[in-house]
Amino acid sequence: MISSDAQRERVRAFYDQWTPVFLAGYGTTLQAGFAKRDADSPADADASAVLLASRAGVRDGDRILDAGCGVGGPALAIAAVHPRAGIHGVTLSAVQAGVGRRLVDEAELAGRVTITQADFHDLPFPDASFDVVLFLESCGYSSARGALFAEAARVVRPGGRIYVKDVFARAGPLTEIEARSIAAFDDLWQLAASPTLPGVTADLEAAGCAVISAGELRHVDSDRFVAAMVEPDPDTIFRLTELGQAFALSAPDCPTFFAEVRARRSAE
Repeated sequence: MISSDAQRERVRAFYDQWTPVFLAGYGTTLQAGFAKRDADSPADADASAVLLASRAGVRDGDRILDAGCGVGGPALAIAAVHPRAGIHGVTLSAVQAGVGRRLVDEAELAGRVTITQADFHDLPFPDASFDVVLFLESCGYSSARGALFAEAARVVRPGGRIYVKDVFARAGPLTEIEARSIAAFDDLWQLAASPTLPGVTADLEAAGCAVISAGELRHVDSDRFVAAMVEPDPDTIFRLTELGQAFALSAPDCPTFFAEVRARRSAE
């Protein structure tokens, strides 16, 4: 396991370097999959953010922390449908924070959405500052998830909610091919380690939270994520884009799936 300090620098450098390319390929929601209400619903970044916020229990007027917010695409989408909510996003990347602040200004939401460069293990907020903390495909970057969720529990009010949506690794024994595949996946995306459902639920419970539910998200569309890695080519039908050249992964039997964990900080 890479040390926490080294992992933070690794993630910071990765997103400082690649965020402009990710924006060109993926837009302002830097997630591998968009959640949908059902199989027939269209895949849409903003609709996914709003749906995940609903599953997290977000209500209009809530104070929300987006922990690992990227450039703030989901925060802006949530703010657009909850006009009394206040959302703070934190990212390690100075590049992402700069882009996020520009997007907030362009959306004229500077009074309700804030993007800050900060470490989500050491948040610049007082105790009980938020009603909801969101981890949207971000907790896998932490090499100290117990400390991460303890910090989230500190800044959420008693009875407040913590919500995790991520690409999870299957728990339990893996074949040699599966173990190599998940290691390659983690290394490619600079993850400390892909989370598992038992690991996340145990860390949340140790942080003083009651886990309400944990399980697979059935309707998640990753077609847009894959499509951004290729482009038409008259000679070979398609070719890899810059994203595809860097991040297309041939990893057979990679034991990953989209899932969520919903938890509530125990009331004091």
